[in-house]
Amino acid sequence: AGVRVPTFNATGACNNTADLAIFKSANATFHASLQKCAENCVGGVECSITCIQKDIGLSEGCSRCFGNDVGCTDKHCKIQCIEPNSDGCVKCAIANCQQPLLECAGVNNGVIPN
Repeated sequence: AGVRVPTFNATGACNNTADLAIFKSANATFHASLQKCAENCVGGVECSITCIQKDIGLSEGCSRCFGNDVGCTDKHCKIQCIEPNSDGCVKCAIANCQQPLLECAGVNNGVIPN
C-alpha cells in the first residue's frame, strides 16, 4: 500500500468565510473548547456536533466534521486518550482520524487551530 496523499476539497464543509474566520478568532481557545465538548459528550458524535456548534460557533456542516473526529478518536484511541494531551493520544488521533477530518473540512491542517 502506498502513502495516501491528502486531497483537499475546495467546497469542504469548513472552507467558507464564516468558519475560516472562527478558526482565526478562536485560535487560542479552539482546542480546549473541542476537548471540553468531547469530554462532556463522552466521545458521542451527535452531542459533540451540537456542542461544537454552540460553544465554538462553527457551521453545522463544519461542526459535523469535528464531531465525527471526536467519534473517530473515541473509537480508535480510547485507551491512548485517557490523557487527552498526551503524545500517544495525539499520535493515535493523527494516524487514525486526521485524514477524514481534513477531507470533510476541505482545508489543510495548517488552517485548523491546534
